[in-house]
Amino acid sequence: MNWKLIFLLCLPFILFYFFCTPHKNSVYRFRSIEKPFRAAQNSSYSFRKTTVSICVAVRSKPSWKSLHDSSLQKLLIPSIQRTITERERKVFDIRLYLAADSDDFFFLHHKKNIRTEPWLQVFFKFYKKIDHKIPFNRITKDAFLDGTDYFVRVNDDTEFTSIAWIEEAVRVLKSFEPSNVGVVGPICKEGNTKILTHDMVHRTHLEIFKTYYPEIFSSWWVDDWISSVYGKKRTMRLSSWHVKHHTHVHGRRYMVQEHERQHLPETLRKDQETLFNFLIQKQHGGLNKTVVVIGKGESAKPVQKHRDNIIVTVNHALGFQN
Repeated sequence: MNWKLIFLLCLPFILFYFFCTPHKNSVYRFRSIEKPFRAAQNSSYSFRKTTVSICVAVRSKPSWKSLHDSSLQKLLIPSIQRTITERERKVFDIRLYLAADSDDFFFLHHKKNIRTEPWLQVFFKFYKKIDHKIPFNRITKDAFLDGTDYFVRVNDDTEFTSIAWIEEAVRVLKSFEPSNVGVVGPICKEGNTKILTHDMVHRTHLEIFKTYYPEIFSSWWVDDWISSVYGKKRTMRLSSWHVKHHTHVHGRRYMVQEHERQHLPETLRKDQETLFNFLIQKQHGGLNKTVVVIGKGESAKPVQKHRDNIIVTVNHALGFQN
């Protein structure tokens, strides 16, 4: 008998059996390869968390010996970890951006010793010192370039005292029209309670104004500016969000530049005009509008420009009252 001939005749059937029949072992083998492949495919489409960056300027005192002498490690960081819920940690990528002067040797030495939970990433930046100026704009710009969606600007001696504040603040910012154009802040019973001394905005804020605060202000007056620039309709203090500002712990570490206050009215006028033009472009298909804002805040008078059959009013757009 010609076994070679028999083998050649049977070979197609043998090959069909092993490669085309849904054999139990072969299915298991191919599925075990398929699963990680599909996981790798789907990983590129995985859910991207919304990034929330808490931006803080820090400055040490000569008397400090360790990080436990700082309110940053004693108050701020523990309160962040205590008040952000597990649900928020699943939805948001939460970061802590710290800014210090380049000659702050205490933090240069201790920056690697800062302790946080694994979910709270710390980015420590050092900037060339400018007398009396807090590096808010530089740290927020770096956070912006890193892809931050929402910015929370607080102080290193701030303590968060209410739970689930991120979720509520983001919800309110999104509720503005247009969405995310505005500012929210917590209730703080220390300091000037008539303005926002702590604030939160979307990255759209930097797209509109280019810097987080006007460069003309060193440290003071930035709270007054952000409490007014968006108008009443887009400025909200949240009753469910509370912080405590422990100003007595370290005292005042920056000198007040009283003379800068005189720039506040004109800076607000120009920036409200910038905001208004942004809103017009959003609402009317990017048409180029030239608008002159008269007055500021509640004293602003309605200013109308007629172009392409569109009538726009400054007070209406910014939420000021006539």
